[in-house]
Amino acid sequence: MRDALRRLGWLLSRRKRDAELADELAFHLEEEARARRAEGLTAREAQLAARRELGNPLRVAGDTRASWGWQWVDYIVQDARYALRNLRRAPAFTTAAILSLALGIGAPTGIFSLLNAVVLRPLPVPAPNEMVQLAYTLPLWETNPGNWNSWFDYPQFERLRKESRTMSGIFGGTRVGRVNLESGGTSGLAQLDAYSGNFFAVLGVRPALGRLFSEEEDTLDASVVVLSDQYWRTRFAADPSIVGRAVTINRVPFTVAGVTPPEFRGIAIGNAPDAWVPLRSTDRLAPGRKERWTEPFASWLLLAGRVRTGIDVRRAEAELDLVHRRVLQEQLALSPMGREESTQRFVQASHLMLRPAASGMHSGLRETYSLPLKVLMCIAGLVLLASCANLANLLLARASSRRREIEVRQALGAGRRRIVQQLLTESSVLTLMGGVLAMAIAWGSSALLLRVISTGDTPLSIDLSPDANVLAFSLLTTFVAAGLFGLAPALRASRGSGSAMRTGSRQVGPGSRALDRGLIVAQVALSVALVAGAGLFVRTFQNLWGIDPGFNRDDVLMFSVDAKLAGYGSDKEQAAALYSEILRRMQAMPGVRSAGASIVRPVDDQFYLIDRVNEIDGRALAQRDTIKVAWNAVSHGYFDTVATRILLGRDIQPGDDGAAPKVVVVNQSFANRAFANGNPIGHRVGLATIVGVVKDSLYNGMRDQPRPVLYYSIFQHGREQGFRWGFVSYELRYANGMNLGAQVRRELEAVDRSLPLFRLRTLKLQLAQSLLKEQLLAMLSAVFGGVALLLACIGLYGLISYNVARRIPEIGIRTALGAPRRHLFWLIQREALVLTLAGVALGIPMAMLGARYARTLLFEVAPSDPVTLVTAAVLLLGVAVVAGYAPLRRVLRVDPASALRCE
Repeated sequence: MRDALRRLGWLLSRRKRDAELADELAFHLEEEARARRAEGLTAREAQLAARRELGNPLRVAGDTRASWGWQWVDYIVQDARYALRNLRRAPAFTTAAILSLALGIGAPTGIFSLLNAVVLRPLPVPAPNEMVQLAYTLPLWETNPGNWNSWFDYPQFERLRKESRTMSGIFGGTRVGRVNLESGGTSGLAQLDAYSGNFFAVLGVRPALGRLFSEEEDTLDASVVVLSDQYWRTRFAADPSIVGRAVTINRVPFTVAGVTPPEFRGIAIGNAPDAWVPLRSTDRLAPGRKERWTEPFASWLLLAGRVRTGIDVRRAEAELDLVHRRVLQEQLALSPMGREESTQRFVQASHLMLRPAASGMHSGLRETYSLPLKVLMCIAGLVLLASCANLANLLLARASSRRREIEVRQALGAGRRRIVQQLLTESSVLTLMGGVLAMAIAWGSSALLLRVISTGDTPLSIDLSPDANVLAFSLLTTFVAAGLFGLAPALRASRGSGSAMRTGSRQVGPGSRALDRGLIVAQVALSVALVAGAGLFVRTFQNLWGIDPGFNRDDVLMFSVDAKLAGYGSDKEQAAALYSEILRRMQAMPGVRSAGASIVRPVDDQFYLIDRVNEIDGRALAQRDTIKVAWNAVSHGYFDTVATRILLGRDIQPGDDGAAPKVVVVNQSFANRAFANGNPIGHRVGLATIVGVVKDSLYNGMRDQPRPVLYYSIFQHGREQGFRWGFVSYELRYANGMNLGAQVRRELEAVDRSLPLFRLRTLKLQLAQSLLKEQLLAMLSAVFGGVALLLACIGLYGLISYNVARRIPEIGIRTALGAPRRHLFWLIQREALVLTLAGVALGIPMAMLGARYARTLLFEVAPSDPVTLVTAAVLLLGVAVVAGYAPLRRVLRVDPASALRCE
């Protein structure tokens, strides 16, 4: 016996054993352990004596020559190799487990990568935690989200910057927007920001090439521009001679001073500019607006800064609030607005506050997608839990077939901790393999999501490269997953009773199946929550898409142009002539049924204009009667093109130009509010006479409710304002099936070859893009819900299959005694249906609770919508029936004689 053990131990130390030798070793070690116990030794003492005899001291617990650390490493290496061999012998289980884990870990990691880039990633500047954004409360503006505003006038900026002692620097800036940048005879669109001269110094950004502008260069004749690294590489092919090169911006000359480092993409997440110019240089780009430097209450600047090291933010906020309130009090006496009651109440109640800006200034992208991404993160977390529950069930079933192996190990002296360690190592190997694949899934899914939400002409510039946050989240998720699905099966499998060795059984007794049932109930509950959430988001999207927006969304092409980009910004008459000529050409194009122009596009949730009507027919309204309105400036043919019906009066006419009396068309909501269902035609709003009433239509997105809207003549109001809002959009209703894109470009080139075209899309596509957030939630939640249903089906299939296999002898006996098949079906299916019902009962409250957290994302559907919850419950019950179909067919094929012989 000793010779045999020595021979087998030598083979083990060389790690050349195969499955046959492993079985032989287990048999002989079991026999030797019994013999030693008969001599009065414990099994552990027998194992230690055998290993010492074989001369392998590192494997002997407590040997003075063995280092505990090396022994632990040696165990890990052994267990990892053993786990790989076991997994290789079960390819179906291994493949299913790795794919399930890859999806379960990859989904939350991918969404977290995007959430991190949009919300959490710190700015690539020194000490980003010192960065703050300045804002102030708006106690009178009840419609503002969060009741705060971040736009300041220039006099406020100057006073805050000069009088602060707690801030190391405050800078101000604004988004100039789309410009036409020409260099070397070629032109292209670029996104431009303008900031005060201390912008880069306060941030601590250093140039990658050349230099950055400074405070001394922020003057009225400032003519330097700094390019972003990405724009420099894509537009100028990373030409190092770009520094000092002359370029023109909207035909105004500038000189390239330098290039920012690659990691710096601006301070507003998702709005990465292509270039920066000093703030004062905007006078050269937009002449005639010099009053904004001194005008109080003319808010147009975003302010941010850096708190001095060691200064508490609350102290800095208190100091700046005093300056803010003092400046507002002084401005009351300087501005005509100071006589208005609303302005006086605002000055009395407004307070300045500092908002953390370590991860960037608040942007439209962050405000729009922060909550949806967090909701998707929670949904993906539920998918991970469902995946772990499913894998835990698979491991429990797998462990039941390995009971003899585990009990042999225990008989040879292996402690429970050692068995648990070996099984957890196998789970960890599975998790690591799934985690590697999950990283690829995460990277691909986050990049895909970014492309989905990049709806503009310029893709969103968001850095999705893994950072410490993403890596830490990925590792944490991987280890949590390993613990969630590996620990419980390992603990249960390590509780050996010796019954498998005595009887040769591979079954699990009835008393040990509570954990299996609990996991199934948890998996069904998670699936119900996921399916119900998907149903709520899908119904929200359907409800929004089915709304009548007040216009016909089909067969309308839209595009925008900006006269300033071609150098028409200083002459509003030339700009008006340009826009009028473009409209004439669009209306005359073959295949175009009608065409119109407007400042605000239909359902444009990115751009809107708000005002208040304070007088009607020359009579001033009381403060409580003033009407908050949205407004637009449109041309003749606009209402006909978008198919919004004229209810009273007439449309805007071609003769409603700068030489004609001012006119305005109002919508139903304004007419009802201002004239109590009377006839508004002929009445005056401000200086404009009402000439028509149109049907209500949605103004600012599909979630918008009908509101009072004024429609001015674009060639009156737009010309008077110098088209200062930027672009003018054109709407063309075309014959069904036509493609006008190329023809539109040719017509624009005929007007002015230097005039760029942008935002070319159909009205139907713009409406779909306005629902992108809801579509994203509906699509991803539906995918995750489908995955949860699949996992629930697999889990229930495993449960029913195990039930059938365990009760084959009983089924044979019942069949031999004449039991009807329907009784046999119910005998097997009953447990699955009971567990499914228990999971549904637990999952419905979970779904309702989660939906309340996301109720602001729902539309015309309640978090406790009974139709959605009942549908989710029925789907899970259907899954239980489908999962039991294949196992129950085995019941029909049970031969009573074979079953009895097996028994």
